[in-house]
Amino acid sequence: MRGGVCLRKWDNLPDLLTLKELQEFLQIGRNTALEYCHNPSFPSIKIGRKWRIPKEQLKEWIAKQVEEASSVTFVNEKDRLRVVGRL
Repeated sequence: MRGGVCLRKWDNLPDLLTLKELQEFLQIGRNTALEYCHNPSFPSIKIGRKWRIPKEQLKEWIAKQVEEASSVTFVNEKDRLRVVGRL
């Protein structure tokens, strides 16, 4: 919660999220949030020593992750699992 406002609702998020707000919204730990921020494909910027995540770019990133995840198909072939599609 931030100032008594639940961050789980998209409309309640600020335009630039802090690392803590990202953690709360995605329900992830600090280390996972930092791993995301260090990944060049994740929309994050570092201002001084602080990470900030632009809300609209985060929305686009989430949509892309959902799209990519939905294109993965799992096939059980001869008692082994094979992944078809992109991860």
